[in-house]
Amino acid sequence: MDRKERLQLSSDCGYPGANERADLGALSIQLRRRAVERRFGSASHNWCSLFFVQAAGLTWFFCWLLSRTIYRSQAKNLQERISAICGTIVFSNIGAKLMVAVIVAEDHRFFLHKGVDHVAILRAVVCNLKGRREGGSTLEQQVVRVLTGDYRLKVGRKLREMALATRIGEQLSKEQLLRLYLEIAYFGKDAIGVAAIAKKLGFDPAGMSSDEAAQVAACIKYPYASGESEQRAERRVKRVERIMKRHRGVENARSAPE
Repeated sequence: MDRKERLQLSSDCGYPGANERADLGALSIQLRRRAVERRFGSASHNWCSLFFVQAAGLTWFFCWLLSRTIYRSQAKNLQERISAICGTIVFSNIGAKLMVAVIVAEDHRFFLHKGVDHVAILRAVVCNLKGRREGGSTLEQQVVRVLTGDYRLKVGRKLREMALATRIGEQLSKEQLLRLYLEIAYFGKDAIGVAAIAKKLGFDPAGMSSDEAAQVAACIKYPYASGESEQRAERRVKRVERIMKRHRGVENARSAPE
């Protein structure tokens, strides 16, 4: 896909509010810096950032290489499908609070990686070795999973998902990818896409409060189901609380002086 095609796709998926979305990206980097400083001290930030960038670059290059060789044809088919989707669906008007809630819930390093998060992968590997199931998927990987319909718990499937995620990261900007994901994500029975779940809950996608945005974001991990158990409902409530706590951290960082 050449530069002209990418620019055309960006036009097809465009939406207003680019300045506000760019501010979210800068805020995400600021939060990452503060998290490192809290854990290791301010003097360590440059060293940690250098390690993060190098490790991220190696991970991305490995996945990119797979997408250009073993999974080349599958990557091309996926990119063509995304182009077709962006040219046909009508994107909902989504407020910034909902976007922040989804990012902090599903991929809080969203603006710092290129489709694959090596930190999340390492964390997931360690947790699974300890017998505790833990996911490490980025939003790009979740888009791949939804569009391919492949949810198998296989190493080969995960490698393919990571490889394809790097390719769609080249095709779409971060903002476009987030918008696309919110249009195709499964939020529960009869609720595919943010417009459907917002209607189901009685919310306005463009004007959600922080609490409403957290409720919607929690449905990604714990979708609504007919006749669901009380335990599942309780897990969703706890998920909402965790998202709200992270969301407040974002708001505090936005208002805190440098």
